[in-house]
Amino acid sequence: MPDKTRDRAERLAKLHSKHVSTPTDAALATEIEMLIQNAASSHDSVRRDGSALVVIGDSGAGKTTLLKRIIAKRAEFQPYQDRYGISTSPLISVVAPSPCTLKQLGREVLRALGYPLSREIKEHMVWELVRQQIRIRKVMFIHIDEMQHAVNTLNDTERQKLSDTIKNVMQQPDWPVCFILSGIPTLARLVSSDVQLMRRSRIFEFSNLEFAKDAVSVRKMIEHMVTKHAEMQLASALPDEFIHRLLHAAYGRFGVVIQLVRGAIEQAMFDEAAGGQVKARHFAAAYSRFSGCTEDENVFLRADWQMLQPSAALVRDRPAEEVSPAPKRRRKV
Repeated sequence: MPDKTRDRAERLAKLHSKHVSTPTDAALATEIEMLIQNAASSHDSVRRDGSALVVIGDSGAGKTTLLKRIIAKRAEFQPYQDRYGISTSPLISVVAPSPCTLKQLGREVLRALGYPLSREIKEHMVWELVRQQIRIRKVMFIHIDEMQHAVNTLNDTERQKLSDTIKNVMQQPDWPVCFILSGIPTLARLVSSDVQLMRRSRIFEFSNLEFAKDAVSVRKMIEHMVTKHAEMQLASALPDEFIHRLLHAAYGRFGVVIQLVRGAIEQAMFDEAAGGQVKARHFAAAYSRFSGCTEDENVFLRADWQMLQPSAALVRDRPAEEVSPAPKRRRKV
């Protein structure tokens, strides 16, 4: 591999390995801490029921990335060997399939538990096995990502069965379990439609970025990523209009903003004429690359950029119910 190619690959790897912290990190970490404490108390002599943390946000908000980071850092979630030398994990994590039925979801959980699925099993038996296996394997937390797949697929009756099943697992007298459920805002319907589940849950909602309140912090974040993460320079100061364009292009979603900034840095790394400087044209190129838009549709190039609807490009392959542009606020139940 030529030295130039190797150097660029190392710089790109370093760029993508860096975490961009926001106040949301600490807030979600606090919610996870409370869930862990609840799990600990549910396994003492009092035997309280388990609880659920429901993490919601628009597609591209950054919730999955942050959850994975926090889970990886908490010792309480890490695999260990019991006194018999058997490897076990206090937490299992699955992605809800799409489309998703209660039975399919249970089968995914069994797979994550390492239970062999060599034959067809009826729905009620699937979840009976889940309850049995989490007790045997001492699983205290179940994380289900993209949980809206189940909520959106099921009718009202099936959704109530899903809610009842989660409550049954949380309330097992001999082995209560806590859930982390994550997905887009439609997931909240699962909790809001069941008072008993709502009483045992906390909702953490990722806020979208807004120009009026977040422009200063976004500008600082871009400068930090370019100068510290990539060890490059911005070709010029970032005016308010540029920040506004960037937030409009990303539909205010933090994860998409990070993706676009990293994409612009990558474009600059491959642009030898740029001389190590990240320029406005690199953001336009990154947006075009990610969205597949034409030049006339590019938020960074059009004079009347505010008339464009970037979500049509950025989430064009996602179901319509996942395109939710309205800013979100964090709330608790």
